Formats: sequence, structure tokens, C-alpha cells
Amino acid sequence: DTVKMFRSQVLFMEDLEMTAQELVPGLQMSLLRRYADAGREIDFDVSIEAARRIEQGGEDILSVDRVLDLFFLATELCTNDLKYGQGESMWRISVSGNDLIISQRNGMRNAAQSIHTPHRAGERVRRLSGKIQAEAVDGEYSVEVRIPLRGDRS
Repeated sequence: DTVKMFRSQVLFMEDLEMTAQELVPGLQMSLLRRYADAGREIDFDVSIEAARRIEQGGEDILSVDRVLDLFFLATELCTNDLKYGQGESMWRISVSGNDLIISQRNGMRNAAQSIHTPHRAGERVRRLSGKIQAEAVDGEYSVEVRIPLRGDRS
């Protein structure tokens, strides 16, 4: 157990470092690793426009603080899914206007469970001047996060 925990910490640090260097591949690798470790499938999709805008985003989206917040936000959404969800998890990163959109959806183990947005995820989204919306419909949980790519973040 100790070796497994140590390995997990080392891989977490590698994922964090990769995300700091390349946001989307780092997020994808981290999520893929966590879902694989839990025996769950993940479908991770990034729109061409999102990839282009993130790459060209410069300081607005790729500052160290913002990348760390995005990494930990994705980690918290993933943890929530692994704890309460089931089946394949669908992740999509896209853009709409000035917003980076991170969408995640999955089946719920218990259709009657109450829906909630992870507290820390909400705090991170607010720190990024974004918005988060979660809902449960017909046994499926979905969350959408919108974060400004640039410009006024108030």
C-alpha cells in the first residue's frame, strides 16, 4: 500500500508538471490515469478551436496560477465522478466566445442521490472569474464550467 501511494504521488507530480507545460495534454493524461486506476472509461474531447485558442492564449489562460487552478478543478470534478458516478465519463473542452468551457457528464450510481457541486471546485471557478452549473437528469450528472479566456475577469 505504501509503494502504491508513493507511486500515485509521483505520478500526480508528473501530471501537474506536464499540465504546467502543456495544459490540455497534461489534463488529459492526469484524467486518463485516474479513471484507468479506478477501472472506469473516459472519453476526452478537445475542440480544434479550443486547442488553438488555449495555445494562443498567452498569459491570459496560461499563467501558472490559472493553470494550477484548472488542473485542480479538473481533479476535483474527476474525484466527484469517481466517488458518485458510474460508467463512461465524458469530458469536453471547447470555447464559446470568450469562454473556455469544460464539460463533464457521467451516469449516477444512485439516481435518487442529491446533486451538488464540489465545494472546492466552486471556489476555484470563482477564483478564475468563471461560472459553474451542475444538474442531474434521468440518472445522468453533468457539470459545465465557463472560464474567461482573456479580457475582463470581473
